[in-house]
Amino acid sequence: PRPATPRAAAAVRVTAYTVRPGDTCASIAGARFRDRGRTDLVHTYNPGLGPPPHRLRPGQTLQLPTRVPAARGPLPVALVTQTHNRVELSQDDRTRPAQALDPLFRGNRVSTLERASAEVTFADETQIRLSEQTLVVILGDTNSRVRRLATARDTVLQRGTLRAFLGALAGGAPAAPAAAPAAAPARPVGRRAPPRPRQRFELRTASGRVTLTDGESQLTVGADNNTTLAVYSGQAQIRSGTRTVAVPEGYAVRASATGQIAAPRLLPPAPRWLTRPPTVVFTDDTATLRATWAPGTARTPASAAPARWHVQATLDPSFLALHHNATLPVSDTALALDDLRPGQYHLRVSALDAEALEGPFSEAATVTVVRPRVIATAQAHRATVVLPGGIACGLDGQRRRPTEAGPLEFDHLRPHTLRCGATPADP
Repeated sequence: PRPATPRAAAAVRVTAYTVRPGDTCASIAGARFRDRGRTDLVHTYNPGLGPPPHRLRPGQTLQLPTRVPAARGPLPVALVTQTHNRVELSQDDRTRPAQALDPLFRGNRVSTLERASAEVTFADETQIRLSEQTLVVILGDTNSRVRRLATARDTVLQRGTLRAFLGALAGGAPAAPAAAPAAAPARPVGRRAPPRPRQRFELRTASGRVTLTDGESQLTVGADNNTTLAVYSGQAQIRSGTRTVAVPEGYAVRASATGQIAAPRLLPPAPRWLTRPPTVVFTDDTATLRATWAPGTARTPASAAPARWHVQATLDPSFLALHHNATLPVSDTALALDDLRPGQYHLRVSALDAEALEGPFSEAATVTVVRPRVIATAQAHRATVVLPGGIACGLDGQRRRPTEAGPLEFDHLRPHTLRCGATPADP
């Protein structure tokens, strides 16, 4: 959305708002402006948040207008929030390269080409991430029941694979359900934050209509127009013809274009790391990362056995800018990535069963490849070592500190030991 001009913003009185657990820009806009689509006001009056999407922190202070200024023109229903390689945006008969923060309106098409990916964030802060060779139509249905500032309802996945994340931007929101604790936790002191409303994401494919509720799911439309839905957290249902099938967390289902829906199958569990790569690797040129894994612990009833592994290494924590993306036979449980330049890499692995249904990914392993740079100082025999940000380092047994605090100084006439980790406490 276009930000208001400074003069227009200054003409409106503002008041402070303290972010509570579970808040998002959309939920704040709904509570304050009675319209979850007016996240543009939260963004305009809080430029320090940076470009959307925003993950708010409980206790954070925002400035909000006391009255709702009129929107200047139609508001987008979504934004392109990330792109990698060639992503195209089509409107009417025009197609152009998509860029981050491109607004999306009803009927827009977003397509990723080979080795490309994209992230789209809707007005209700549902996020979808598109894999390569994927095409979606934003709010492709012109059904009048869909509000002008609707959620992702009636978005169409025509081909390819997308992952949907509902509630991912809710800071301090409850995690996925876990086993009940042995004792009930103590009741927090003070006013309890209201529960976050459950998010729903509805879209269509050639095989029917899919409804997701909270959590993370993956949806694939193949060349045969069959739809595969895997639910990693939350729940979902798929309707094809006259039949509706509920898909619980940890299960997947496949629907055909002829209206047939197979019974939900339990997904293979997330693999576990046997040998994680180190969090920091030193190099004077390029580096090699090695890791090994094993099948995860099966659920009851017994999960499907892994038939193949899906291994990804990427340059960003959202796994859009893929550096390595491969499917390995089940007998191969080791990875060696060679010729890695200095930078930060993220690795994860998932299991696929004999029907090519993909289970959840393992915990992501983050590795920073570091090339230390030594610079002489004006003082005799003294030098500094310059290191990238995002890690913590110390010399000769000293307490490690974040590298953003500045370079480390040392006497270059004798040897020194440099130790680094992801954090000061990282062993």
